[in-house]
Amino acid sequence: MSGSTESPYPDKLRVAIHEVGHIAVGFYGLGLTVTAGIYELEPGKGDWRGNIPPGTALAGFHPTTADDWGQLVAFECGGWAAVHLATLRGDLPSAPHLGEQMPGDAGVLGPPPSDEANARKWCQMSGHADPVQLYNEARALAVDMVRSHYAQVMALARALHDREFVADDDVIDALS
Repeated sequence: MSGSTESPYPDKLRVAIHEVGHIAVGFYGLGLTVTAGIYELEPGKGDWRGNIPPGTALAGFHPTTADDWGQLVAFECGGWAAVHLATLRGDLPSAPHLGEQMPGDAGVLGPPPSDEANARKWCQMSGHADPVQLYNEARALAVDMVRSHYAQVMALARALHDREFVADDDVIDALS
């Protein structure tokens, strides 16, 4: 299931696993059972199209407690967690040299709007006494959620990879 026949680095599958990691952590941690969107990959390329209508998924979620903030940060770390576990389990090869700065996901690091930047921004906004601790705990929570449902996450990621889209019903059926 490679994103390119020339490269052993399956970009398209990596993107699918990454996006499903977010979906799964949102589903299991935040109770987001309906996203009101279609998750799409750019046809033939494997790039995330980001075709989720504005104002859906997290629009109505307003964290007020430390647990809420932890779940929100875990959601943002879900993509990294899924790719990290797939890499560790041998279901996905490591990225090429300099493609990743830590085991897991090339798309997670960097300045806004990267996942890591968003997660760290939310840690600062949370008012938590130790934002670094909140980030580390939330990242571990995301890994635990994905690990606990790894088979379902990978099945949904393969569906996203193969069909280049999944809809709400696909998400609910795969993760329930």
